[in-house]
Amino acid sequence: MQTRTTQKITNRSGAMGRRAFLGAAAGAVASAVLPAPVIASAKDELAGPLNPIPPVFGVAGRRIGTIFRDYPNAGALQSSLCGEPEDIGQKPQLTTRSLGDFRMWQWMEVLKRYRRVERWTQLVAVNNFVNQIPFVSDSERYGGPDHWACPTQFFSGGGDCEDYVIAKHRSLRWLGVNSERLRLVIGRLEDTREVHAVLAVFMRGRTAVLDNRHRDVRFDDDPRAFRPLVSMTDRDTWMHD
Repeated sequence: MQTRTTQKITNRSGAMGRRAFLGAAAGAVASAVLPAPVIASAKDELAGPLNPIPPVFGVAGRRIGTIFRDYPNAGALQSSLCGEPEDIGQKPQLTTRSLGDFRMWQWMEVLKRYRRVERWTQLVAVNNFVNQIPFVSDSERYGGPDHWACPTQFFSGGGDCEDYVIAKHRSLRWLGVNSERLRLVIGRLEDTREVHAVLAVFMRGRTAVLDNRHRDVRFDDDPRAFRPLVSMTDRDTWMHD
């Protein structure tokens, strides 16, 4: 999926190009407008199960099976394939070869900082941080039409819209959000007709949307802007007619 949101960092030849590239990478946390941590409230709706299942962007869905049967790439949503986010310890030295490790360290620093804050603050922090990673299409990076990357791959070299969603999904699961409340949604942007993917988070009465096109977290109150086609948790898939 080719929706582009951030200018791709180009590693030009020579010392100046390397310095610019590494400086941009190192500034991922510093440049992100992350919210101040707010102590979590006693009632945590996002840790509980979901009942009943709400529509997505105003469109009801019908369950069609497991993700592996219909969307084997979506296995990247599961910890059994990608593993859990892990504290890698001491801050790695930032070089072009260690960029992936450095970003993984940044990621864990953000997750640890926001582990015990209210859920909305977590959504904003995760969305802001992950959106700092440069957009790179699957054809540019992998030479193929569709590859869903685990966070280790995504943080080492960028990715496209599904890869942003997977990194945000893995982040929120680590922070304690119930898997039933997280939905990777593939749909069509009504203005450009492009196919795009976002992360929907089912809250009390509203659905938050984490999108690599937007720094802020929005809601699906205007279904005209995005038409859902398929959505999935880390276990099941729904079609939206």
